[in-house]
Amino acid sequence: MQILMNEIRAWSDLQFDNGIFRPSRSLAISKHLQREAKELTVALEKYGESGCYAPVMEELADVLILLLDVATHTGNDVDALVTAANNKLQINKKRKWGEPDTEGVIEHIDNDD
Repeated sequence: MQILMNEIRAWSDLQFDNGIFRPSRSLAISKHLQREAKELTVALEKYGESGCYAPVMEELADVLILLLDVATHTGNDVDALVTAANNKLQINKKRKWGEPDTEGVIEHIDNDD
């Protein structure tokens, strides 16, 4: 995964910033990630029930690429990202969770972090 992350960063910097690594690009990458996450939602709404997951996988790949790219541009590597995800999972396991809203989203109901 780290090799992929490095390759994404190198391609991204070359493609969008003349090969220059600029941590300040992380905000723009994050905004792009939000757009791709919406596209993932649209693909799931359109194809999720049909079992045709190729379009969903394409959007998942876009989200993953941008997630890894923003992680590198904020000075993190795969180990840091996995550690942060694991730490957050442990927090989530201890939280109390509410009922699904009208879109099926379930959020935590306590404020402990």
